[in-house]
Amino acid sequence: SGIAQALNTIPNDVSVAATTFYTVHLSDREILYDVKYCSKEHLLETEYVALNTTSTTDFGRYGGYQGLVDILTANGYTLYHKVGNYLAIYHKTQ
Repeated sequence: SGIAQALNTIPNDVSVAATTFYTVHLSDREILYDVKYCSKEHLLETEYVALNTTSTTDFGRYGGYQGLVDILTANGYTLYHKVGNYLAIYHKTQ
């Protein structure tokens, strides 16, 4: 699927934070955090963040999906890949 192909573009030797739905697909990455359960510090240390944009439970402590996106962009992340309204991958570029 387009989602699997997009997730496969994330290199294996990098740190990733992802929403629960995508952690299984990314389980072979060197460092993997679940966005819902990891600390904000760990989240912002990762090189990539893969988000299920339709999730209603993973972003509560960040003020929702847009709140988390605002935190990511304020900390040097840019949109790397998007698949419809289901997946947004951010990459730390700063």
